[in-house]
Amino acid sequence: PAAPAFNKRPCTQNCPAAASAAQNYLLTGALPSSACSPLNEPSGYEIAPGPESWPATGKAWADAWKGIQGATSKHGTHVIVEADRGANKPDNLTQWHYFVVMNARGHRVAVDAFLGEVDADVERYVKRLGAKTFSYTSERVTAKPVRP
Repeated sequence: PAAPAFNKRPCTQNCPAAASAAQNYLLTGALPSSACSPLNEPSGYEIAPGPESWPATGKAWADAWKGIQGATSKHGTHVIVEADRGANKPDNLTQWHYFVVMNARGHRVAVDAFLGEVDADVERYVKRLGAKTFSYTSERVTAKPVRP
């Protein structure tokens, strides 16, 4: 899915699909063939398996980070993370944001396919998100568009 870094008019809420596409790329090497624009943006995404069933849900960052490090202990392993900004989030941001944390030769990096960023300083990246709680899974996740 189009990222703001690469498109003048990207979708505004496709980060679940972008994170799923990034995970798929890490698993298979296949690039996604879908595109998204404000004209065809879905009203939301059906995420499977849903974050409410992920092994680690609603944790503060310090606790989530310990688990993420354990789940990504070997090169090439990764998790999808759901960051929840809470109901009092800034008006210009979505409540939830999805990204991937992967182990690249012993270093954890945040892969944000929605923003088109890879950040080797995961702590700095997470602070920028302004999220309150985090959920994560190492399972393969799909994000199916929901049309109105």
